[in-house]
Amino acid sequence: MRQSVGGFLPSLPASATQRRRERVQRPAREPALKPPQTLRLVPLMQKRLIVLAFLASPCLAANTLDHRPAFSAGDLPPERHAACEEVRSMSTGLEPSETRIDLAVEGRLTLVRTDGVLWYLVMCSDVRVMCVTYQGNDMKAGDRVAFKGGY
Repeated sequence: MRQSVGGFLPSLPASATQRRRERVQRPAREPALKPPQTLRLVPLMQKRLIVLAFLASPCLAANTLDHRPAFSAGDLPPERHAACEEVRSMSTGLEPSETRIDLAVEGRLTLVRTDGVLWYLVMCSDVRVMCVTYQGNDMKAGDRVAFKGGY
């Protein structure tokens, strides 16, 4: 013989049962509306434009730096360091950029100054190139150095 496990449900009058069902039953959800096909294309087009912009920006930067071996895209090595006499000719016509451009220059220091916090190292007399650093490392005017950095 089987024994039932559980509680005893008292029988309720029909009207009370009906009211209980009305409270428990929830309205059925309406299916979500699907966006029209044109709205789904917009994010797809935006993604493609963003990807194209990322792909094109290094190409455009590379074109502006062609025939400028001392200049390179940010954090990339230059083809070679420029001598002081070459900086003006390499930088002529170089437009300001939204992306970082690095420059590598080699020459003799013309000025070494400090304000007590920062050190200002300058080379070249035609186009002055300055390096701002936290230490002077006992450098003095006339020392041969190489600068590499971005602007």
